[in-house]
Amino acid sequence: LCRLIPDPPPGAATTPLPEVSEPIETTREEISILTGQSYCPTCHSSINPPGFAFEGFDAVGQARTEENGVAIDTAAEMLLDGQRVSFGGPGELVQLLAGSQEAHACYTSRWIEFALGRPLAQEDVATWQGLSARSLPIADIVVQLVRSPQFSSLSPSVDLERVAEAPPTPMIGYPSDEAASEGAQP
Repeated sequence: LCRLIPDPPPGAATTPLPEVSEPIETTREEISILTGQSYCPTCHSSINPPGFAFEGFDAVGQARTEENGVAIDTAAEMLLDGQRVSFGGPGELVQLLAGSQEAHACYTSRWIEFALGRPLAQEDVATWQGLSARSLPIADIVVQLVRSPQFSSLSPSVDLERVAEAPPTPMIGYPSDEAASEGAQP
């Protein structure tokens, strides 16, 4: 949502769980306890709620209704468009985001940054405000971006002739053409 979330303080990744009186049974419970300490809620009050909406999926995306025999809780509350909103799971969160001016403005700014290959600048504000003032399909955002003065005045940042002459880079994790031609087994 384009909110400024600072880097975690030193040692945050190794912060131990505090002692608790009852065993921790779910990932949500563990995250809530761990990020409820000290300085953590400052950022995690914005980070955790959208993540909790997706607790109904395990680490590989398999749907689940229980974790360790405990019912999954995908409900949460968060600030959106300056209002506290509640949702019961990912579907409701997506609906809230789809209707959110804050989410749309953020999404539009990311498209502008991608298209222009740089962070938003003062000269982009009018384009950004115009595109984010109404809910547009992605295709319409892209068309309007490539018609913008900022886009049409871009100079190429890549030497296209050098790129065209360079041999293709093998994909990481796939055998190279040379290995395949030498009879390497998959």
